Amino acid sequence: MALDERQLEERIQAGEAEVGDLEPADRDRVVELRAVRSRLKSAFASVEGGPALEEQIRHALRHAAASPPPAIGVGLTAAPDDARTPAPGAAAPTHFRFPTVPRWLLAAAAMVVLAVVLPMLWPTTPTAQAQLASIHQANLAGKTDHLTEPNAIAANIRNALGFTPLMPRLGQGEKLDGCCVSEFRKKKAASYLLRLPEGAVSIVVTNVSTKQLESDLRKRIERRGRAFLACGHDGCKLVALQIGDQMYFAVGERPHEELVRVLMSLLPPEE
Repeated sequence: MALDERQLEERIQAGEAEVGDLEPADRDRVVELRAVRSRLKSAFASVEGGPALEEQIRHALRHAAASPPPAIGVGLTAAPDDARTPAPGAAAPTHFRFPTVPRWLLAAAAMVVLAVVLPMLWPTTPTAQAQLASIHQANLAGKTDHLTEPNAIAANIRNALGFTPLMPRLGQGEKLDGCCVSEFRKKKAASYLLRLPEGAVSIVVTNVSTKQLESDLRKRIERRGRAFLACGHDGCKLVALQIGDQMYFAVGERPHEELVRVLMSLLPPEE
């Protein structure tokens, strides 16, 4: 039975909850909408003001806290002396005054505006998680060439990138579902979608080094003598592994351990 809107929202909010019990169409909708939700969070997380901006905010707050607040509010206009004294029997005029605003609040508001506006004028480079989540979302949306045979996918990537990618050993209920060529860290990157019984994972391969990713992928996972880099805490997660000259990423709304298993399936069985 198809999910109604309320049930669909509950499944999306459930994070890493299993989706294997759903119909294929509903499972794909949940996985895709979770990816959209994760991408939005990643996009906001990638807007960073940097340590310099943080120090400016702290300095402004300290300076404002040390300054005494104004004794009176600020009037719109200054009335002449003879206009301030009402004539005998006349009602006293009323002058609108803006309420007094603490200087620290004005300083904090200004810094918040700078933190939001400056990245729009001078965009920062998206994080690795945001870029890879975008590639994964495109794969889920079917923006691929729809190849399903491992050899055909490998040949397609070889023609585009000049090397033959490693392909996973497919288990029961697992299948490949298309590949595409995009860009990651200003370099060509290829990806293909691996559908698992529990969801979908994108495998992305490109020529970047571990050193180029250490600032974004700070979590390390050691398995069988290999060091995996990982990041992502809510929604879309990713794990990376350097194999030869290429970096392979497993991206999806699955636990890190499952993404590690996907990358391990690229290696020869003896490893």
